[in-house]
Amino acid sequence: MSDLSLLRAEVSSALGEFERASREPGRESLSTMASALRFNNLKIAASEQAPRVCQGALGVCGIMGFKNDTPFSVGRHLRTRCPRA
Repeated sequence: MSDLSLLRAEVSSALGEFERASREPGRESLSTMASALRFNNLKIAASEQAPRVCQGALGVCGIMGFKNDTPFSVGRHLRTRCPRA
């Protein structure tokens, strides 16, 4: 839960920052190096945290998480976000 909460907070924070910047006239703050680094770091953090969240969910729901026809299915999410799995 903590990894999922952290991921949600990071996405929410970046989304709020993007929405504020997109309302600015000219939107210059979106084309700065700081903005590019901020959103690139979000992408990296999400790609690292998503598999951890899926692994945690699989630890809770067990084999039912690997079956694609159950409401507990997370196997597909794990495979699409983590090519090593």
